[in-house]
Amino acid sequence: MLLLFCFNLSLASPYVKDSLKKEVTLLIDSSIIEVKKPDSLIEKKLFSEDQLQYKTNVKYEAGILERFMDWLSELIFGNNNYENIYLTRQIILWTVIIISIGVVIWLLLRSDFSKLVRPESKLTTFNFNEITEDLSTINFDKMIEEAFQNGDYRLAIRWYYLRTLFVLEKGKYLVFQPSKTNIDYKNDLKKTNFQNEFMALSKIYEYVWYGKFEIDLTKYNDFKKEFNSFDSLVNVQGQQ
Repeated sequence: MLLLFCFNLSLASPYVKDSLKKEVTLLIDSSIIEVKKPDSLIEKKLFSEDQLQYKTNVKYEAGILERFMDWLSELIFGNNNYENIYLTRQIILWTVIIISIGVVIWLLLRSDFSKLVRPESKLTTFNFNEITEDLSTINFDKMIEEAFQNGDYRLAIRWYYLRTLFVLEKGKYLVFQPSKTNIDYKNDLKKTNFQNEFMALSKIYEYVWYGKFEIDLTKYNDFKKEFNSFDSLVNVQGQQ
């Protein structure tokens, strides 16, 4: 086998030698390269412009806001490291937010929008905001009689109820205030023995005035008796 391999190699060697003798053609660039340089005057003028004067040793200068934050941080915390400056910014941020919210609320309360949040006082069940004078200066009997003669029984009942409040205030059982409710007056009378009777009159007033129910003469006379009876009871209690 070895002799056979050597024999075949000897036969192939002339072919290999012929292939190595083939010429290799090389392409050579023979063009002339011309090096151009910019005019030295133009180059000097161009690079002398301020926009092209870059500096590697630029000195950093803190702005007004940064100096203020450093000063405030040192004032609050004693030093102006990164953490304290961050906390100072948070304090300023939340202070501005809270003040802004307060200003917005204040402006809304001063505007017409406040009526949506804080409605104007209305003539509710036990509200007498239109009564500006001292109760002692009101001639209740005259006001009741005028309302009765005009056929306005609802208004007459309202004057009866106001007269009852005046009688109670006169006896120092309560303090009259235009915006008080029946619950307020009930609490004022908790130490008396006619608290329930007063609440019954309050329900009559609520039914007639606040409920805006029309009443006839018969019903009016029944309510009138109850108011007069209560006022007499209070006067008797006050004399004892």
